Amino acid sequence: MYLVGEFYRKKALVNDDISAKELASKYLNEALRFLYQAENPVIEEIKIKHDIASVSTDIVTSLNILTEININGVFDDDIAALYFDKKDFDKAISYYQKFIERNFIMSIAALINKATIYMKINKINDAETNVNSCINLINDMSISNNYLLSANKLYALIFKFIILYKKNNHNDLNEISRMILDMEKNLLNKNNADGFIVGIDDSKDILSKSIDNFKINRIITSQEETEIINFFKRS
Repeated sequence: MYLVGEFYRKKALVNDDISAKELASKYLNEALRFLYQAENPVIEEIKIKHDIASVSTDIVTSLNILTEININGVFDDDIAALYFDKKDFDKAISYYQKFIERNFIMSIAALINKATIYMKINKINDAETNVNSCINLINDMSISNNYLLSANKLYALIFKFIILYKKNNHNDLNEISRMILDMEKNLLNKNNADGFIVGIDDSKDILSKSIDNFKINRIITSQEETEIINFFKRS
């Protein structure tokens, strides 16, 4: 049952398929009934419930499940993401902060997501602080041959560019834009790696897709998007 549920869960997450989510939920709930066969039923229960939460189409249901199994804050970032979707930004920030404090070395996405929330609620300086923390975190890692870390740093630098642009801090825009264009050029010369780049679902054409993502998230307007793209074209 669990393997069938996992199959439909992965299918649902890849294709955002509602029917697959329903089938995943059905089979994963069935799997819970057979936990007595597992070698470690507690761990298995947590895993299955987490999977059920990930395919639920109801945010409240997902929150209730994750809160129940959130032992030692292991799912703080997942809970934060749900509160973000629910537009409860205060709770989202709180859970992202808990996750960052417990797992700073793994906090690239959490820092960017927290910065995104701050931009949405017009706390641009707080957003900049989190983006800078993200960049510093990546700099502290060995990124020379790590495509995904480099790509995530590029996304964070683009975020920083947008913050400086919105703050009218034009003195630093030329320098950071050159860094961004150089990084993108270097990344395009490398083989793409499978993995997650914060904010976008593809590792190709990171610059334009990142800028578009900021518009989709209403961090920048359509007019600002055009102005920023034109700025990079002139650089």
